[in-house]
Amino acid sequence: MKLSPVILPVITPVLTSLCLVTACGGSSSGGSNDTQNTTTPPADSTPPSTPTPAPNNAPVANAGENQSIILGNTVSLSGAQSADSDGDSLSYLWTMSNAPDGSTVSLTNPENVNTSFTPDIAGDYVISLTVSDSELEHTASVTVAVSPLSAENQTPIADAGTNQSANVSEAVLISGENSRDPDGDSLAYQWAFTNKPKGSQVALSQAQSVAASFEFTPDASGDYALQLTVSDGESTSSPVSITITAQSNNLDITDKIFVEQSGSCAEYLGTYQSSVDDIKRGLAFNGSVSISADSSECLIQVNQIPNHDFNDQSARFANDVQAVLSSYRIPIKPEPSATPANLVIGTTEAIMLNGVTLDILAAACYGVGDEPLGREKIGCGANQNDNPWRYDPMSPLNTFGTDIHNAHTQPNGKYHYHANPVAMFSQTCTAGIASPVIGFAADGYPIFGSCFIDSTTGETRKALSSYQLKDNGGPRQAVDGFQTPQAGVGDIASNNYDGQFRGDWEYVQGAGDLDQCNGMVVDGQYGYFITDSFPWVINCYTGEVNSSFSRSVELERRSHSHSVSHDFSHDEMHENSIEHEH
Repeated sequence: MKLSPVILPVITPVLTSLCLVTACGGSSSGGSNDTQNTTTPPADSTPPSTPTPAPNNAPVANAGENQSIILGNTVSLSGAQSADSDGDSLSYLWTMSNAPDGSTVSLTNPENVNTSFTPDIAGDYVISLTVSDSELEHTASVTVAVSPLSAENQTPIADAGTNQSANVSEAVLISGENSRDPDGDSLAYQWAFTNKPKGSQVALSQAQSVAASFEFTPDASGDYALQLTVSDGESTSSPVSITITAQSNNLDITDKIFVEQSGSCAEYLGTYQSSVDDIKRGLAFNGSVSISADSSECLIQVNQIPNHDFNDQSARFANDVQAVLSSYRIPIKPEPSATPANLVIGTTEAIMLNGVTLDILAAACYGVGDEPLGREKIGCGANQNDNPWRYDPMSPLNTFGTDIHNAHTQPNGKYHYHANPVAMFSQTCTAGIASPVIGFAADGYPIFGSCFIDSTTGETRKALSSYQLKDNGGPRQAVDGFQTPQAGVGDIASNNYDGQFRGDWEYVQGAGDLDQCNGMVVDGQYGYFITDSFPWVINCYTGEVNSSFSRSVELERRSHSHSVSHDFSHDEMHENSIEHEH
């Protein structure tokens, strides 16, 4: 009996093995069900696991071997030896990591497997190649040593920078510091203006002309062209140029002496401001001018306040100055008419660049109106345009109460000039400097100051009117339909053609520089000129007058005063702070 425990363990494995075979073979012997129950595997048996994928390996960039070349040759680089151990496709990116100072070289096709460049300066260039398999990347570099072309000196290369835009009266930085010398020699600089807006007085000082960089301040709207050459002491570069385009944006023109000489209104686009005083009244005013343009016309919008103080102690204004909003249109390219047109009451003759109009004709004629004879102030309107005895506001024999700027007010408070606006340009001629454009007439032609450069003699002098007193100042002759002035009646000085009336003058061709309209052509540009004698500014229109210069009859009551006192009725005084003129 002691042997049983020992024998059973041995027999059991055998039986189990037999049962497994029986079960697999499908035996029908008795006791097969017990054997199958014994050998069924557990229900929670774990299935085989999925294999773990291999990790991604970074690619290896290869930019090629270092190279040495002579300046002037092209460098070719290839990244074809770059590889990825996983066989992934690669993307390429070449970059210039380092280059000699002053080099502006760039790589061709930097995202291709191959790239190239042509060195522009001797020295070392370091180029980097980065390859990527879209997950990982690697960078390698290659150095290209570039030797000078030869032992001979190489010409330096000038670089004046890029074109710029600027505002008038604001400093502009000009730099040639990117100029370079292939041999690495130090450079000397030479700057010069090759073009400036007509009338600009900007000039380079000696220090500026030889500086690597400097500042200058535009004084007129338009284009300034600057040329630069550089030298290494042995050879000089080819010249290069840049253009600075100056515009007028919110430009303060208070007490500005104008210098621009362009005859096109399109060269004066911008906005302008001024801060001035009514001297007698002790009041401050702000002037405003805006000039814009379309393809054919300039639009000039103003408030009629000048850019200088006004109403000084010599003035006798009949009405207080008020801001009067006005707008005028003139052609960019005026054309002459077949026949000059006369000045007429009802049309402003010109608009000045400081925002003040030129109204030459007085609304006063001898024997017209309700005032005492010889002391007429108003009433000579459009129906009297051909009246020869219209008073000349600028005659020293008449008193119009103007200030030192030859200006006073209309009944609506509009400040306007009758002649030379003396504060806008230099009243003396300087050798080699012609007067600027100070405004535009109603036909679009420019109005210049007094001075021009005589092409015959080279002299800079004042333009001379071609008008003379009739009959050398002899006795006035009666004109049908008009009452002839009589000496001693009111303030009539004499019975002679003495200039007290506009009809005392006649045009004598060749007597001066200017035509019957008081204009001439200088350097291919027609324009009117300020003169020291009749007609003072303009006496007719060479071109077609724009209708925007015509005004209502109400505004044509331009006062004429013979004395310090003024006897205007209440309805002639306008109390509004701002009037609108259309």
